[in-house]
Amino acid sequence: LTGGIGGVVATKPIGYAISLFSWRYTFTFLAFITFLICLSIWFVTPRDGHVVPDRKISFGKQLKEMISFFRDPRFWFVAPVVVAAQSVMFAYLYLWVGPWMRDVAMMESAESGTFMMYAFTGAAAGYFLNGILADLFMKKGWLSWEKMYLYSGVLLTLVLAFIAIENGRASAILWGIVMFLSTMTMISFPLMRKLYVSSEVGRALSLLNFTIFLMSFIFQWFIGVVLDFYPVVGGRFSAQGYQTSLAVIVVLNMAAVIHLYFELKKRRII
Repeated sequence: LTGGIGGVVATKPIGYAISLFSWRYTFTFLAFITFLICLSIWFVTPRDGHVVPDRKISFGKQLKEMISFFRDPRFWFVAPVVVAAQSVMFAYLYLWVGPWMRDVAMMESAESGTFMMYAFTGAAAGYFLNGILADLFMKKGWLSWEKMYLYSGVLLTLVLAFIAIENGRASAILWGIVMFLSTMTMISFPLMRKLYVSSEVGRALSLLNFTIFLMSFIFQWFIGVVLDFYPVVGGRFSAQGYQTSLAVIVVLNMAAVIHLYFELKKRRII
C-alpha cells in the first residue's frame, strides 16, 4: 500500500511541485524527508530482542533448499498466476505505461502523468483491499481465497486483451484496473503459506518473490526487444510494437490462469 501511495505521489503531484519549485528544490525536499524517515526507523522502531536459533543452518544450505522448491508441485500450483500478473504490474507501472501513454494514446506529458496517477492508485487500492476483500468474501461464503485468486487472474487477462485489441487512447483508463487486478493476485501469498510447514514457508515465499522480480525484468526487457523490431516515427515507438508485445503477455497470463483452473479442479476446489 505505502509503495502504491508513493507511486501516486511520484506522478502528477511531483510534476506539479516541480513546476512550482524546480526539480532541484523538489528532490532536495524529498531527500530530506527520506533522511527523516531513516532517522525515525533507527531511533523509534523497536529493536528485535536477542534470538538464539534452535539450530544453525548455513546460508548455502538454506539457498539450496530454497531453490529445491522449483521442483515442488506445491510451488507451481500457486506461482504462475501471481508471477505473470505481478510481472505485468512491475513491467508496465514502473517502466512502460508512461511510454505507452505517449506513443499509443498520443498523450502529452501532463495528461500522461494524470493517467499514470490513476494506474498507481489502482495498484495502491489492490494492495490495500486484497486481504480485506478476501476475508469478506470468505466470511460471506461468496468466494474462497483460491477462487478469488483465479477470478482475479481471469479478469486481468480479459482487461489486458481488451487493451491489446483496442490499442489506443480509449483504453488508457483501464491501466488502473490492470494494476488493481494485478495486485489482487497477492492473495497467493497466504495461499502459499497454507501449503508449507513453518520451517519451509519463509524460503518458499522468498523464492516466489525472487521469481516475480526475475520475470518482471524479463517482461520489461521483452517489451523493449519487440519494440526494436518496429520503426520509430517522430520520436515515438510503434503502437503495433506495443500491441504485439502485449498480445504475447496476454497469452502467458491466459496459460497461467488455465493452469490454475485445472490445478483447482484436480484438488476439487472448484
